[in-house]
Amino acid sequence: MEAMNIYRSPRKCLKIFYLLIVALAIIPSGGAAFQIAADEQLPEVVTEGTTTDFNLTITNIHPAASWIIIDTDLHKSDDIPLFLVNEPESISNETPINISIPDATVTVHLHGQVPKITKIVQPGPVTLTVYDTKRTGYAYYRVTFRDDEGNLISESDTRVFSINVPEIDHFRQKINSISDPFLSAYLQDLFDKGLVGEANALADHELAQDGQIPIIWLIGAVCIVAVAAFVVGVRIGSRNNGGDDE
Repeated sequence: MEAMNIYRSPRKCLKIFYLLIVALAIIPSGGAAFQIAADEQLPEVVTEGTTTDFNLTITNIHPAASWIIIDTDLHKSDDIPLFLVNEPESISNETPINISIPDATVTVHLHGQVPKITKIVQPGPVTLTVYDTKRTGYAYYRVTFRDDEGNLISESDTRVFSINVPEIDHFRQKINSISDPFLSAYLQDLFDKGLVGEANALADHELAQDGQIPIIWLIGAVCIVAVAAFVVGVRIGSRNNGGDDE
């Protein structure tokens, strides 16, 4: 009986040894995650409307992946394609783009414009400057993978940026330089309502006069706000009426 136990022990050890070899062979391949590298520095904060241009190289792609899906919040700019894939060679101005994986490395050229979040609208005699409230969470790229059956593979990567609007920063500096909190709040309210030019003119005048604003300026500003409120009210009323007719 003891001899039998001695005979089985080396077999168990050999089996464990083989299992360790298999485990060591699997761990490196499973731990080598895919990599994405851009050949240009991608800043975290960019100015609206600027153009960016970079190459995206994807390596160590999961062996089960058959497709790469790349999405971006950049807009097509000039006559240059939004996406240019080197291998297989293809171009696209639509996002997302689906790329079949021919090899372990894929290089994609992206050329696009940072979205503009400033809009000029003129619903009536007053010109309004409107800023989109979303200024963060935009993506240079979002990369995901799918297998040949369309199933999503867990590996993914996203590079995001925020949008800077110089006009907003400049006006904020002016507001911070005005000592009167009531006037600062009043001018900020004008700015937020879209009366950007009027708010800046009043702020400049206040800073030039050391806080002494003639009453005519305040009356004029109040009249402007009243007109803007009337225009906005008419637009809202028109939309409500249109919805009721439907």
